[in-house]
Amino acid sequence: MLISILRRRVRFLASVLWLGCGFVSVQAAPEWSPSATEGWKPVVLEDLLVKEGSALDFSNLVEPGPAGKHGKLQINAAGQFVFEKQPGKPVRFFSCSNPMEYWAPETPEEIAEYAKQVRLAGYNCFRAHYLDLMLMIDTDTDHVPNPKQFQRWDLLAAELKKQGVYLYVDISSIWYSYYGNKVRGKAWGPEGRKVNLTGRMYWEPAAREHWAKGARLLLEHVNPYTGLALKDDPQVIIFGLRNEAGIHFSLTHYNKNREQESGLIGPFRTWLQKRYQTIEALNKAWRVTTPYTDFEAIPFPAREGVAPATADLQRFIVDTELELLTWMKGEIQKIGTHALIQDYNVGVAFGNNLTRSALPMVETHSYHDHPSAYINAGSTMANESAASMGMAYVSWANEVQQLDRPFIVTEWGYPYWNQWRYEAGLSAPAYGALQGWQMLNHSHEPIHLQAKTTLRPFKIPHDPPEKIAERMAVLLFARGDVSPSTHTVEVKIDPEGVFSRWGGDGYMPPAIRRLTLLLHSGIRVVSFSSSLTGAPIQVDASLRIHPTAQALVWESDPEAKETPDVVAMVEALRKRKLLPASNRTDAAAGIFQSDTGQLTLDTARKIMTVDTPRSQAAALPTGSAPVKLKDVDITNQGESASFFVGSLDAVPLVESKRLLILSVGDAINSGAVFTDKNRKVLKELGSFPILAKSIRAEIVLRRPLAKNAKVRLWALAFNGDRIKEVPVQVAPDQIKIQLNTTEEPHPIFQYELVVE
Repeated sequence: MLISILRRRVRFLASVLWLGCGFVSVQAAPEWSPSATEGWKPVVLEDLLVKEGSALDFSNLVEPGPAGKHGKLQINAAGQFVFEKQPGKPVRFFSCSNPMEYWAPETPEEIAEYAKQVRLAGYNCFRAHYLDLMLMIDTDTDHVPNPKQFQRWDLLAAELKKQGVYLYVDISSIWYSYYGNKVRGKAWGPEGRKVNLTGRMYWEPAAREHWAKGARLLLEHVNPYTGLALKDDPQVIIFGLRNEAGIHFSLTHYNKNREQESGLIGPFRTWLQKRYQTIEALNKAWRVTTPYTDFEAIPFPAREGVAPATADLQRFIVDTELELLTWMKGEIQKIGTHALIQDYNVGVAFGNNLTRSALPMVETHSYHDHPSAYINAGSTMANESAASMGMAYVSWANEVQQLDRPFIVTEWGYPYWNQWRYEAGLSAPAYGALQGWQMLNHSHEPIHLQAKTTLRPFKIPHDPPEKIAERMAVLLFARGDVSPSTHTVEVKIDPEGVFSRWGGDGYMPPAIRRLTLLLHSGIRVVSFSSSLTGAPIQVDASLRIHPTAQALVWESDPEAKETPDVVAMVEALRKRKLLPASNRTDAAAGIFQSDTGQLTLDTARKIMTVDTPRSQAAALPTGSAPVKLKDVDITNQGESASFFVGSLDAVPLVESKRLLILSVGDAINSGAVFTDKNRKVLKELGSFPILAKSIRAEIVLRRPLAKNAKVRLWALAFNGDRIKEVPVQVAPDQIKIQLNTTEEPHPIFQYELVVE
């Protein structure tokens, strides 16, 4: 019987039909769609709700509620998050993010179940993203929220509080905050972008007042279920003042028609007049060949480089961002709140780093292979492996870490349809733990009560490689299985070095970013009067902007005049004994191993490994040689995939009685269409069922076993239910597991191993 037509029309393009439990190829063509002959299997998503007590229940990692019982979140003298009543106990946040405009639960029962699922997944924080849009759904009047939507939010916040889950609340998430929102999704279209609230705040008093009124509306509203306003509730740990609203970011992404430049040019000219007093002084400082006759004649300068006009533009950007930050902080102080505040949460320009130094923490967003036009036909992505690129997106994030204050990553991801998404769990979660990040948030929507949407970018609830990545992350990052680095290298930046020699729009060279893969690294802003005083830090080596050249050089080498390449940088680390003699790093060959020895990346082979006492894992492309970790051997015998073995009872693998085994490769929508097999250009998104690659691999866990030990392995459903027992081979010193889903009707991603 014909169950579902994956391609709805027959034409001279590749078509595939879902027929019973298999596929029938109708006609070959240049376009590409998934085919059964390529090992795709339909994923069972009948029940997404994790069962309490199952191998997928990580609630033991979340302190029982209510959230806020230890007082407000603070930053201690060591630059770490702590609670007011537990000043000696640093806390790390594993966060769940949901764009609230499209958040689905409606009934009290659904909302309570959702909050429970957040805790079962191991999340101790919830980022309420686009809450400003949710509250205005189906409204006509600015700043008059929909009571039904406010009630849904109030109930969710209260239920999360009961579950011990803290809140990161975005006051303003987008350029359309707190405007009447009769048509859901309007904020994302041309009309919404035209409003440009977050941009106009730099030059228009009315935009600032609009934002301030929205902030008061949100923070002063009393939740009837908790009896507290958000401003007074210690469940709220951070208020994000705005989202992705820095000037550098706006000029790069929201300036197609020069709308940002046209708004900024007037304030820029005023700033120049204040700085130089006379046009003659400006002409002399800028060394112009054709002198300006009036400040009003000055155009918007180029953003890149260190020319005098560009350097002044970058100074203006930092001054303008700091002035607005001071104003927003003043408005929040009028409201009165205990929570920490945050802004300027995206961007890698050195000028951004100066602005961020005025904040109590640093926050950023970073994605590998961001699609060009979301799910619209013609949207493109490179469809390359992040491992092959040296985890560039992770190092882009880490390069803005300021070592003297907390660092949080509130958006990261490997968006669908990148075929290497199976690498995700061993990327940001592992390196974030190595670097000591204090919050990690995979974007977005890791919890859905039902599978109602097909795979698409930035939605991970039932995308197999990204959902499995979260189950790796909860152990690698939230539990802390990956140890922090034992050495620190800083990059010192100073304002004049940034503006006059490096360039305010410049960023960290790739060779220096590779420090992220090796040891604790980040920046420290020095000689900047607007910086907040951070924690004292102990460093093992320092780089700085050269006093006369555009270069980052080792501070201890007065003769250096050029930024070291990656080979020279690694040699310098070895010379300083920051990498042990046993460390496998070979920069020329593209191999990078952390100073702890736990993380290894082979960029040429696209292989990643994690080797800790409680978790061991590998990302292995098709044809990879077997990997031998401390206690686990992994042989990939089929499609490219990641494999993970983790202790569930918090003891080393060789002692554990209950273990989680994960294996996942690529996944795709049925009937998805791309211009060719390289999957770089999307033509059609596709539909259910979601398809995933079959897996074939051998995993050997080397450990002593009692003579009468009983070892059992169960395949698990998406919700943690045991669905079938899988045979294992047991010897006195090892457990051998053969994973093979090629003959199964559906993919299996999760297994529970029990040793009795």
